[in-house]
Amino acid sequence: MLSALLFALLAASLAVFGGTYRWSTAPLFIAALTLTALAWRRLHFPRELRRLDLALGATAVAIALQIVPLPGAIHSALSPHAARVSASVQLSAIGRDNLWRPLSLDPLATVHALATFVSAVLVFWVARTHFRQEGVRRMCRNIALLGAVLVIVAVAQRATSPLLIYGFWAPHDFGAKPMGPFVNRNNFAGWLIMACSLAAGYFIAHARIHLGSDPRDHRGWRTLAESKGLITLAAIGLMLLGVAASLSRSAIVGFAAAAVSGWLFGRTRSDLRSSATRVVVAAIGAVVLGLMVVVDPEQLASRVESTWRATPTDRLTIWAETMPMVRDFWPAGVGAGAYSLGMLVYQQTKVAMAHLQVGGWAHFNQAHSHYLQVLSEGGVLVTLPVVVALASLVIAARRSLREQVGEAVWIRIGAACGLIAIATQSIWETSLRMPANAMLCATLAAVVIYQRHPASAARETTSRR
Repeated sequence: MLSALLFALLAASLAVFGGTYRWSTAPLFIAALTLTALAWRRLHFPRELRRLDLALGATAVAIALQIVPLPGAIHSALSPHAARVSASVQLSAIGRDNLWRPLSLDPLATVHALATFVSAVLVFWVARTHFRQEGVRRMCRNIALLGAVLVIVAVAQRATSPLLIYGFWAPHDFGAKPMGPFVNRNNFAGWLIMACSLAAGYFIAHARIHLGSDPRDHRGWRTLAESKGLITLAAIGLMLLGVAASLSRSAIVGFAAAAVSGWLFGRTRSDLRSSATRVVVAAIGAVVLGLMVVVDPEQLASRVESTWRATPTDRLTIWAETMPMVRDFWPAGVGAGAYSLGMLVYQQTKVAMAHLQVGGWAHFNQAHSHYLQVLSEGGVLVTLPVVVALASLVIAARRSLREQVGEAVWIRIGAACGLIAIATQSIWETSLRMPANAMLCATLAAVVIYQRHPASAARETTSRR
C-alpha cells in the first residue's frame, strides 16, 4: 500500500499543474504528512546518513527562521537593507527599528517554499525506508509509464489547444507556453530528464538480468518482449521525444550530462560482447533514429543558436543584476520564495513587453539558476546547510554505488544520472522549485542511497521481476 500511495503522491503533484500555483501546496504537504504518518514506525535513519538527515533538518529550520518575527535591532543586524527594499516595494516610509519583523521580504511565499521543501524531504525519508524491503523496480516501471502518459498528454495538448493546460486552463502567466500540466516547458523537461534517466537504468538492469551474458544468445528482442521490457523502452523513447519537443536547451544539456555520467559509471561493469549489451545499444540506436524522424531539426537548431545571441533579458543580465541583492542580503537572504519581490527593486534592465508581466515591463521573477536563487533567497543561513546536505548526498551515493553488487546497480546508476541531469539543468533553470520536480528528485535520491534490509538483500540480485 505504501508504494501505491507514494506513487499516487508523485502523480498528484503532476496533475495539479506540477505544483505551480500556491493553492496546490497545502494539499500536497498534507498528503506528504499523511504518507509519513503511515510509515512512521518503519522510518529508517541509518547512522551512515545521519549527517545528511541533520543537514536536511537544519535547512528546514533555517527557512522557518526566515518567517519568525525578530526584534528590530537583530533584524537590522542580519538584514540591514530589508527596510529600504520593503519600503520601496510598498511605496511607504522606512519603518522604525523597534518593530518586530521577519527576515523574509515575502513571508507567505516563504511558507509555501518551506512546505515544498519539507514535503520533498518527507518523500525522501519514506521512499528510502520503503525501498529497503521492496518496491524499487515497481516504482521505476510506474514512473516510466507516468512519464509516457505525461508526454502523450503534452503532445495532444499542443496539437489541440497549445495555450491551454488540459484543454481548458489558461495559465495566469501571460505569454506562457505550457507543456502537459506544467506552465513552463523547462520544468516539464526537467521532470522528464529525471524520470527518463531512472527508467534507462531500470531498463539496462532488466535487460541484463533477463538476457544474461552469453554473446551467442540471439533471442534478445523476443526475450525482452516476453518480459515486458519493450514497454519500458517505448516509455523511454516517448520521454526523450518530450524533452526534444520542449526545445529546452538546459534539459538537453542536462540529459547529455546524464548520458556521459552513465557511461563513466558503467564502463567497468559492462561486457561489450554480451547479448544484453548488444540489445541495449541497439535499443538506444532505435530510439535516437526515431527522434530524428519526428523532431524538426531546423527548429531545434534555431533554438540552440539563440543561446549565443545577447538580449536585454538573457541569463547573464539576470545573474548580473541578482548579484547586488546577494551582496546586500548575504547573511540571511531575502527569504525563500521572495526573489521576485526583491527584484522589483534590484532589477535595472527595463524591457517593454506589451501586456506582459509588471505594468508592461519584463520582470525577472526567478534567477534562472537554482544555485543563485538559493544564495539570494537564503544567504549563508540557508546555503550552508544546503551545501552540507549536497556534499553528504554525494558521499553516500558514491558509497552506495561502490558497495552495490549485481545488476541492480544499474537502477542506482540511472537514478544518480537523473540527479546529475537536474543538477546540470539547475545551472540555468529553477525546475526544483516545482513540488512535482522536487518530489521526483527526492525519490531518485532515495533510490541511489537506500540500504537494503538484510532479509531482502539476498534476493535483490536474483529477482527477475
